[in-house]
Amino acid sequence: MLKKLKSYKFIWIGFSLAWLFFYPLTQSMFGAGQYFMSWKFINTLELLVAVLILFLIFSFSFFYINAQKSRLFKTISLIILAFLPLSFFTVHALRQFVGASRIVSIADKISFIDGLIFLCILIFVLIILKKFWLNKFYEIIIFIITSLLPLSFLSILFIFLYGLNGHIDKSGTLNDLSNQKKTFLEKNNLYVFLFDELDYSILYDKEGYVNNEYINIKKFSNKSVNYLDARAPGDATLSSITQLLLGKKIKNINVCGKSLCTSKNEKKILLDTTDNIFRTSQDLGYNTALIGWMHKYCKQYVANLDYCRSYGLYNNSSFDSRFSLLNPIYTNLIVLPHHMPFGLIKNPIYSRKHHKDNKNVHELSLKIIEKNRDNPIFLFSHFSLPHSPYLYKNKKYQPNINPFEVNIENYKEQLIYVDKLFGEIIEKIVKENQLNRSTIVILSDHAFRKISTPDEHNHVPMIVFNGKEKIYKKISESVQTEKILLSLIYEKL
Repeated sequence: MLKKLKSYKFIWIGFSLAWLFFYPLTQSMFGAGQYFMSWKFINTLELLVAVLILFLIFSFSFFYINAQKSRLFKTISLIILAFLPLSFFTVHALRQFVGASRIVSIADKISFIDGLIFLCILIFVLIILKKFWLNKFYEIIIFIITSLLPLSFLSILFIFLYGLNGHIDKSGTLNDLSNQKKTFLEKNNLYVFLFDELDYSILYDKEGYVNNEYINIKKFSNKSVNYLDARAPGDATLSSITQLLLGKKIKNINVCGKSLCTSKNEKKILLDTTDNIFRTSQDLGYNTALIGWMHKYCKQYVANLDYCRSYGLYNNSSFDSRFSLLNPIYTNLIVLPHHMPFGLIKNPIYSRKHHKDNKNVHELSLKIIEKNRDNPIFLFSHFSLPHSPYLYKNKKYQPNINPFEVNIENYKEQLIYVDKLFGEIIEKIVKENQLNRSTIVILSDHAFRKISTPDEHNHVPMIVFNGKEKIYKKISESVQTEKILLSLIYEKL
C-alpha cells in the first residue's frame, strides 16, 4: 500500500499545492469573511475549475521534475514550483494565528535591511551549506508539502460549508425607477453622495470655507448649507453607514458570519435592518436606489430598494460578474497583504478593482439621474474615495507601486479626483433640468483617521443644497448626520 501511495506521490503533491495556493481565499470564506467576501455560487464553480487546472499543472510539473537525474535541477525547480503556494499559505497562516498587526510590524522592521546585504548573506549561507541543501532540501520540501495535505480537505470542507450559498449583489432595473408612486407630499429628489473617508480638515480651511483647489465642491458649497461640526454616527465605515441608513444610533455593530449583529448584555444578536430610511422614503412616495461597496446593501435593504448594486470588498467577481477563471485567482491575490513583497502582485489587481468599483458607482449614478424624470427619487451613492488605495493624479487614474502608502499629498490628489467626479454629477443634474427640484447632499462616514485625533474621527463634511433656495449658510453647532438626513427625507418644499 505504501509503495502504491509513493508511486502516486505526484498526485498528492499537486493536490496539496493547488489548495495551498488558494489558502488565503478559502480561509476568508468563513467568519467575518462571509460578509466582506460577498461570495456567490458561481464563484465556487470558478474556484473549483481553477483548482482543477492548477492541480493538473502542479502534478505534471512535479512528475517531470522528479524524473530528472540532476539533483540541483530538481531542487531548484521544486523551489520555484512550490514558492507561491507555500508563501501564500505561510503569510495567511501567520496573519491568522500571530495577528496581522504583528506581521506588519515585522515586515516594516525587515524593510530597513538593505536588500543587497540580505541577498549576499543568503548566497553565502547556501554556499556553506551546499552539500546539505542539495542532498536533503528536496526531500524536506516534499515532506512539508505532503504534511500540509490535510489542509486541502479542510479547504474543501469550507467550500461546501460556506461556498454554496447565493449572495444578492443587485436588484431591480433602471426601468423600475420610472414607475409612478403615490406621493403624499411634494418632494424634491434627494441625492446623497457619500465619499468614504472624506476629511473635513482637508476639504475646509480654518475659516470654514472649502479650499479653492476643490473647484466643483467649493462652487456647490457656496450655494448650500455647510455644517461645520457634523458628526457621523460612527468612526468606521461598517458602523457609521449602517447607523446612517437606519436613521438612529446603535452601539457595538459588528459582523457575525454573513450578517451584521450587535451586542446586548454581552450576547450577540442579529441586527434588524428592516426599519430603515429607504422604507420611510418609499412610504412617502420616493423611488429608492442605492449603489455602493463593501456592505451587503442589496441583501440588507432589498425589500425597500427599487434599484440596488453593491460591490464586495475583496471579491473580484464584483468587478467582473461573468464566469472567469481569473476571478478566484485575482480574489486570492486581493486577500494577501498589501505590504511588500506581496504588494507587488496584490496592489495592481486591487487598484484596478477599486477604480472599477468607483467607476461603476459614478456611471450608474449618472444613469439614474438621467432615467428619473417624473417621480421623486432618493439615491444613495457610496463611493470608496478618497479612501486608500491612492490611485489618482492630475485627475486621472495613475496607480503606483505602493498605493497604500500614507501620504497627505496622495490623499489630496485623490480628493481632487473626487471633486472632478462630483462636478460631473452636478453637470448631469443641471443638464436633466433637475437642479431646482433636487436636494443634494455631500457627506462622509468618517475622517482621514491616519492624520486626525480620535475625537475627530467622526467629524465629517456635510453640505446640503436645497433646490431653488441656493443660499449659502454656515452652521457651527454640532449636529448628527443621521438626524439631518432623516429630516431631509421628511422635508416638504
